Order: sequence, then structure tokens, then C-alpha cells
Amino acid sequence: MARYYFDINDNGLSVPDDEGVECGNLAAVREAAIDALPRMACDAVPAGDHHVISISVRDQADKPVFQASLTIDAGLAAVGRRLNDKSRRPSNGTAAVESRRGAVD
Repeated sequence: MARYYFDINDNGLSVPDDEGVECGNLAAVREAAIDALPRMACDAVPAGDHHVISISVRDQADKPVFQASLTIDAGLAAVGRRLNDKSRRPSNGTAAVESRRGAVD
């Protein structure tokens, strides 16, 4: 198994991975990165209404092999629109999560 390094960027704060994780292939790298994003978002305390968490994965030769991000946009609903209004289209990040895991709502 090859070792991959999952570098984190949490709203501009970079945290390089010095230890790495062994993964059998790039599909496993992709799965590990995508699965980590929601857990990291739960731990993040957004300072404002916009928060971006991203993971950049590199191989043992420091070559970038995968990148994923999760964006949190928050705010009060417009007058006359409910917070859980299903008529709104999801952003690209939400659509990607929906296509992999089913509806997020």
C-alpha cells in the first residue's frame, strides 16, 4: 500500500499532514477524503456565515492526486421563504454529496 498525505485547509488555516495514511488505490484516497469532510465540518465552529474546508491529497512524491472541499453558507431566510424550502437548487458541493449519499435534507 502507498502512503498518502491529507493536507487540510480550514477557512484559510493550512494544516499539513506529516504522517499520512496508507491507501490501496486512488478510489480509497477519494473515499477517505470525502468521508472526512463532514466530520471536520461538525468540529468546525464557523466564525461567520461562510466557511470552506478542503482536503488536498498528495502521494509520497508530493504529487497532488485528489482534492475535495465542503462549503458552508449560512444566513437568515428571506421574508416569506422557509428555511427548509425544497424549491431551491443545491450548490455544486451539496449536489456532489447528494449524488454519493442520497438527499442531505
